[in-house]
Amino acid sequence: MVVLTLKAKNDHLQKVASTRDFIKAIAEFVWNALDADAPRTNVELVRNALGGLESIVIRDNGTGITKVRAEHDFESLGESWKLHTARTPVLGRALHGKEGQGRLRFFSLARRAVWETVYKENGKRYRLKIGIDADQLSSSSVSEPEEVPAKTQTGTTVELAPSKRHLIG
Repeated sequence: MVVLTLKAKNDHLQKVASTRDFIKAIAEFVWNALDADAPRTNVELVRNALGGLESIVIRDNGTGITKVRAEHDFESLGESWKLHTARTPVLGRALHGKEGQGRLRFFSLARRAVWETVYKENGKRYRLKIGIDADQLSSSSVSEPEEVPAKTQTGTTVELAPSKRHLIG
């Protein structure tokens, strides 16, 4: 007997990730910040010298993304941690989205998404980078955690860029 694991292919993931509503695509990242108990979230449209849009940057000061959660969430489509709880752990906010696919909405806006996140675990703070390329939505790169000074603010910055210039390696 052979046991097969269903694997989503890039064309299907593109369909799941696509939306013509660009505000809805950006809103997914703002909702994720709120679900991470961020008291503050900022969306910045970064312009180039000619006034064209170079990237979209969403910053929050929430709880960040742990390595364990990054590995689970970025390897799975669906099965969000939000399915098992109704409220955020710190501020008790009602949670938004439970389908585990919002992170892919960047595909409607950019060719590359890079998350830089700082989280607290066992009394220490760590920085982690996660990247997804639009040409390979089924693959993401997650760096090894790097310990940072205890005073470093937790939170996540997501940069949505038109090119692959922000590769993690």
